[in-house]
Amino acid sequence: MDWHPYIDLMSRRPNAIKYTAFYRQLPSIWQDYLNESDLKTKKDALKLLGQMLQKQPIAIATSALSTTLDNGVKDVASILASYQRIINSGDEMPDIILGEHVPHMPTYQENLGAYDALLGRKEGVIGER
Repeated sequence: MDWHPYIDLMSRRPNAIKYTAFYRQLPSIWQDYLNESDLKTKKDALKLLGQMLQKQPIAIATSALSTTLDNGVKDVASILASYQRIINSGDEMPDIILGEHVPHMPTYQENLGAYDALLGRKEGVIGER
């Protein structure tokens, strides 16, 4: 189904969505989410759904919503973050392999007690001399 014309229209009048055939064709998780949302969240969610559907099928958008709800959050920004994580999951950066010419640097462990002793202070006390 071509969702785009309906989503754009419904994002302008989100309270009317439940009376449309378009709404009945949405996956049930989207129907439930929209039913439980306030007016602003419905508008924002429908706009986001439209943006997601321009690039991906509704199954991806539904997976993003499901992941977000499973994590105990309901805001639209979190749905977008889940969507981005799903579509970019294969784009992880590979580990950097350093050549043998790069020297190994030992881990440095600081010891501020040596500075306290140098300044004649009790260890861990600031401002005394």
